[in-house]
Amino acid sequence: MLYLVVNNDFHVTNLLNQYKNFEQFEITVIRIPYSLNSNCRCLSDNILTISTPYRDIRDFVNPYKFYTAKRKVDVIPFTSDDIVIFLTEYDPINQYVAYSAKKSGAKSLLLEEGIAAYYKNKPEGRKSFSIKDRMKMFYINYVLGFDFIEFNKQGEMLFLQLNQKYIDIVLFYRDVKFYRDIKKVCINSCSEKYTELNSNSCIFLNQPLYQSYLNVNEYNSIVNEVLKEISSQFETVHFKFHPREDDSVKTYVKSLIETYSNIDVIADDFDISESINIYKPLHAISFFSDALFKLSESGLNVIFLYQLFPTLNENPVLISLSRVLSELRYSAPSSLRSLDCNTKFIPQCTGRNLGMLIEELVHEKHAS
Repeated sequence: MLYLVVNNDFHVTNLLNQYKNFEQFEITVIRIPYSLNSNCRCLSDNILTISTPYRDIRDFVNPYKFYTAKRKVDVIPFTSDDIVIFLTEYDPINQYVAYSAKKSGAKSLLLEEGIAAYYKNKPEGRKSFSIKDRMKMFYINYVLGFDFIEFNKQGEMLFLQLNQKYIDIVLFYRDVKFYRDIKKVCINSCSEKYTELNSNSCIFLNQPLYQSYLNVNEYNSIVNEVLKEISSQFETVHFKFHPREDDSVKTYVKSLIETYSNIDVIADDFDISESINIYKPLHAISFFSDALFKLSESGLNVIFLYQLFPTLNENPVLISLSRVLSELRYSAPSSLRSLDCNTKFIPQCTGRNLGMLIEELVHEKHAS
């Protein structure tokens, strides 16, 4: 059995690109929803949905909620013939699925979901945990019983990581340095290219930076500046809010957008791929959305804005991102006033075929 762990619609798109490599396998999709509108029937008719307590602070501090989620994972009949593919270590339930599968002898593969897969694995940080950090770490490791979870501190951000002995292979689309002691395999992304894109149009992917990187006033000021510039440089701008936006901030930003005749707001129930297919923008702009990296593989001209704002560019997490972008030879715009420039990365590697890699893992298991 091939198990696919899905958290959001972008994961679905990522896996659909690989679907032709999965067709010969029996598939079960494990839905652990965040911004996930898809029922995932496009991947399989075998669906298991598990609600995660990690996405809501009130549920996070309730150990019983995690007990309930863990019990749903525990009844999954993993065997040594199975393979689990998951795309992020962000959620403890994702990690518990991979951990449980590995304990049953299955293979566990971590597939990159975007550029965060690279910069979160940089060796900076990992020390200087605050009291608040240590309380969260103790709660996760000992109260919840997730002793297989480790922690990576970068700046003020605390990232959760699965102990590397429970991950057999990390799958990347580009040959970037990797600092964990896990086998890395570069694979072909199989991304389809968008066609008939409009060079005078852009999509802006917003991020709730006021929740982690900036205070609300700093964020409002920066967004106001960005809206002014993208409105003047593109004929049409399609603004997409992040699923985890605060309502009050969202209302304020919408009031700013209403003052521009060429900026519209994309409906919340449209995923990014659907939005690109409908509006056909050539340019994708964001501060540092993971989606930019994936969109670059599908033919869009992607633009990272965080480097143009010192408050963001000097953040330790984003310093790590800058090192990755430098390794990828990303050419950033010179200023906020030149966003219609052509940016580029080094070409993605042709890489291995994921279907053939899975078959090899299956044959290895049978041979042993």
